[in-house]
Amino acid sequence: MSIDPDELESLIDDDTSVVCLSHVEWGSGQVFDLKRFADTAYKHGAICVVDATQSAGQIPIDVQATVIMLSGGGGRYQNPLCDLAVKRASSVSFLI
Repeated sequence: MSIDPDELESLIDDDTSVVCLSHVEWGSGQVFDLKRFADTAYKHGAICVVDATQSAGQIPIDVQATVIMLSGGGGRYQNPLCDLAVKRASSVSFLI
């Protein structure tokens, strides 16, 4: 099963506060264009939050250009006690 990106994007409007999506859907492997959804979110005054558990370290993500918050679970890297959060700001900060 895949999600139609056009249909998903059409749901983002001026009443949207947060756009939260997985970069890569774990069940289907579908990859979302983060810049596309971040640009649409920002156009409507919303923020973009991305779950990058499946893609962090495998698919390049331009955090400065696309997302306000990026998260990824450490369990994917054989370390269930490790988690990652990146916040877009004047400097990118990593919390481990």
